[in-house]
Amino acid sequence: MSVYFFHNSIKYYKWVRDKMKLNYFKTIEGSCLLFIFLLMPLFGQNSLDEGRKFLDEQQYKNAIQHFKKIVKQDEKNDSAYYYLGYAYLQNKDHNKAIDYLEKAIELNEKEARYHFQHGMALREKLMNSNFFKKAIVAPKMKAAFDKTVELNPKHIEGRKALIGFYLQAPAIAGGDLNKAKHHAKALVDLDKFHGHFLTGYAYNREEKFDSARIEYEDAEKYFENSPKDPAFFNAFGYVLIELKEYDLAIEKFKKQLEMVPNDANSHDSLGDGYRAAGKLDLALSEYKKALEIDPDFKPSKKNYKELKKQLGE
Repeated sequence: MSVYFFHNSIKYYKWVRDKMKLNYFKTIEGSCLLFIFLLMPLFGQNSLDEGRKFLDEQQYKNAIQHFKKIVKQDEKNDSAYYYLGYAYLQNKDHNKAIDYLEKAIELNEKEARYHFQHGMALREKLMNSNFFKKAIVAPKMKAAFDKTVELNPKHIEGRKALIGFYLQAPAIAGGDLNKAKHHAKALVDLDKFHGHFLTGYAYNREEKFDSARIEYEDAEKYFENSPKDPAFFNAFGYVLIELKEYDLAIEKFKKQLEMVPNDANSHDSLGDGYRAAGKLDLALSEYKKALEIDPDFKPSKKNYKELKKQLGE
C-alpha cells in the first residue's frame, strides 16, 4: 500500500467517522426536539388543568398568578386568557375581566363560553355604572349574550341571561317582552322548569295572568328536579293574588318561606297573601316577623304601618 493511499485512507476514515458522529448527534438532537414538540400541548394542558384546579377551589388570586405566567409564555393561548378573565370576574374585578375576556375572543371568536363570560363581566359593570354609562354598556352586554346563543343555541345560561335582559331592560334600551317569550319558549326544550317559569314571568309582566298561571303550573311539575329557586313561588303567589285565588297564593308563599325561613321578603309576601285574603291579624304578624329579621325592610315597614292604622292599633 502506498503512503499516499494510506494517508488518504486515514483522511477518508476520519471524514466518515466525523460525519457519522455529526449525523448521530443530529439524529439525537432532532429526536429530542421532536419529543419536546410532541409533548408541548400536553405540558400546556397540564398547566391549564393546574390553573383550573385553583378555580375549582376558589383560590382566585392563585389562579390569576398562574394564568398570567401562561400568557406571558404563550401570548396566543386563548384558553389561558379566558380563565384569567373568569378568575378576575370571580375576584370582583370586572374591568380586568373584560380586558382579558376580550383578548380571548380576539384570539378565538368561535367559543360561546368566552362571549358568555364577557357578557357576565359586562353585566357586573352595568350594575356598578351610572345612568349614562349603563346606556353604553347595556348594548355590549346584550351583544355578548346574543353571540353566545348564536354560537351555541343549547347554551342554557346564555339564553337565560338574554331573557333576563329582554325582561328587565326598558323598551328604549332594547327591552322586549315578545323577544323574552320567544327565547323562553326555546329554553323549554333545554330546561323545562326555567323555560316555563320565564315564559310565565313574561306573561305576568304583560298582565296576562291566566297565561302566566298556566306556565307556572307547568314549571312546578319540574321544580323538584331543578335548582330550587324560592323566587318561583313568590312570582306564582302574586299571580294567584291577581286571579283572586288567595288561599292558593298563601300556599305558594308558605312554600317560599319553607325554603328561606329567615328571609324578610318571604314573610312580607306571606303577609301580602293573608292581607289579600282578609286575614289581617295573620298579615300583621308576618310583617312584624319580617321587620324582626330586617328592621329596615321598606315594604314591611310600609305594610305594617298601614295595617296597624287600618286595625286601629
